[in-house]
Amino acid sequence: MKNVFCYILFVLCLQSFAQNSYTSNSNGRVFNSDSKKIAPETVRLLLNENTDALTIYNEGRTKKTVGNVLLLAAPLFIIADLAKGLTTATEYPTVLTYLGIAAFVIAIPVKIGFSKKIKTAVNRLNNSNLKPKTASLDATTIIANSNGIGVSISF
Repeated sequence: MKNVFCYILFVLCLQSFAQNSYTSNSNGRVFNSDSKKIAPETVRLLLNENTDALTIYNEGRTKKTVGNVLLLAAPLFIIADLAKGLTTATEYPTVLTYLGIAAFVIAIPVKIGFSKKIKTAVNRLNNSNLKPKTASLDATTIIANSNGIGVSISF
């Protein structure tokens, strides 16, 4: 019985000091220590206490969205202009083609930069998790009944 109690106490102590670490990949996805994907809303909840990291994460997500829109718009502009040029008697490379090329060129640095911001935010989250957390001990009482003696600890 004594060994079981010591084992349970040891496991609880280890669990209370366990740290969660988070990682991110080049797609901007954030994973926990079990390599399970975390939803962006959950990441924002984790970053609520660290406003700088939350701001950087939100900037990274915005850059990802803008980059995706530009990458989708670029071929659509070019295809629309090509279809217009094939069906009408107008000259082919018009403003739409140049707009599509510009959207593609702008999307490249935007898409490159977003993952850096998300990785920075995740690193700040991990660094904030490494800070020791203190707990205050409210009360310790000894309990005795017909089943035996025990200790009650309140935080």
